Amino acid sequence: MSIVDPQHFGCSAKLPFDENERLAEIASDFGFGCRDFSRLNSDKSVIQSIDKVSRCSESWNKFATIAIVHGLNDIVAGGADPEQLMIAFEFGPDAESSNDRENATKAFLDVASHFGFHVGKCHSSVGYGPTSVTIACIGRQAKADLPEIGTEGQLFLSNPLGAFKVHYLAELGSIPDDRGAYDVMKNRMSEYSRVSENSTVVTDVTGHSFLGQIMTFAHNYNVDIDIALKPQHMFHAEVLGIPVECLQNEVGQYGHDVRVIDDIAGDLAVIKETAGPFLALKNSEFCTQNDPMSVGHFRDGSGKVELKWIK
Repeated sequence: MSIVDPQHFGCSAKLPFDENERLAEIASDFGFGCRDFSRLNSDKSVIQSIDKVSRCSESWNKFATIAIVHGLNDIVAGGADPEQLMIAFEFGPDAESSNDRENATKAFLDVASHFGFHVGKCHSSVGYGPTSVTIACIGRQAKADLPEIGTEGQLFLSNPLGAFKVHYLAELGSIPDDRGAYDVMKNRMSEYSRVSENSTVVTDVTGHSFLGQIMTFAHNYNVDIDIALKPQHMFHAEVLGIPVECLQNEVGQYGHDVRVIDDIAGDLAVIKETAGPFLALKNSEFCTQNDPMSVGHFRDGSGKVELKWIK
């Protein structure tokens, strides 16, 4: 057996006991009982999601906000009311001191409290890479009859693509400010209502990118999708103006069912998102002039996707 480090074997990568107790006291101060388990009673359907997010801001508060919003987006997209979070911290060399770890913990508890969500359990450990969190989210979902997908319809975005990339550029000092990207991500959950009414399915754009979610729709519902991206679908010109390889997926990984007519559309469609916008698929029978930005059409088919750019 290959052991990387005995200190990280099994459940060995713990914080010192006294520090762990101190963090538990802080959680208690916020009104959260972060012990061995959490409890949720419900007479509605309960849905759950889990995500891991690595540190993406020098500010613990911004990191906490982006990570929690990203984790909760799946619950919100499922039409549920988020109720409870469980957070597992993996502190890296960027949180070397107990003071750093306390500030990080306080930031996550404060953001959860601000949004009105209960933290059912926290877990802390140490790791090798940048600090990351794994967030499990639980929500209550009232039963609802969703419209049938039908034979054709449209796809809608709640907001333009690329805000997370602009935030990244600002964090690295490549641009003077984030052009309001953080504020957009912070308020993501309020965007759900823009695209949810009469939609058959809603999802959020994630690290698999806009194209990844489009391909999932195409394959899951056996439809062909024609996407027409425009400048207004891009958060800021810097989204495509400054290349960032680590935030760009390769078009080839999405398989032979994708046809990219314009490279600009392809480049925008494969940008990795965190706390990204919502994407909805709606039967044409329910589409109205009040719907948010349309990004394309779907029809019965075999899971093919075509991307083009319209100036």
